[in-house]
Amino acid sequence: MKIIEKDRQEIRKVLEECLALLFLLKDRRVHWHAMLVVLLPLAYIASPIDLIPDGLMFFGQIDDLIVVRFSYALLKTIIDPAVPEDCREQSRVLLSERGKHRMKFAIAFSAIWIFLLTFLAISLFKKIQRHSTL
Repeated sequence: MKIIEKDRQEIRKVLEECLALLFLLKDRRVHWHAMLVVLLPLAYIASPIDLIPDGLMFFGQIDDLIVVRFSYALLKTIIDPAVPEDCREQSRVLLSERGKHRMKFAIAFSAIWIFLLTFLAISLFKKIQRHSTL
């Protein structure tokens, strides 16, 4: 049981870090070049192309965790140290018992946006493909 609990804590840490990165994107204290440092790791995590495939149970998440940690280390040199801590606190509140309903809403809202962006990308791809064949 200790191993399962430890795995849950590690997964929760990764989730907190990812949510904190998302909160950093919304923070007005973060400049555009720092946002690039936030966006690139998120794009890497969401991408199906990984250094270590995600299908390999624990090992598949190691590279994602390293990328997130590296981005935080880089952000520490770029922005005020209070900003990432504020964002981590927001992610902890969102994941806490008080934030369960907010988390459900955030997941639903994110799923809708992902669906819409995917639909837009597919329709643009089809339109470009149709014009290139003409």
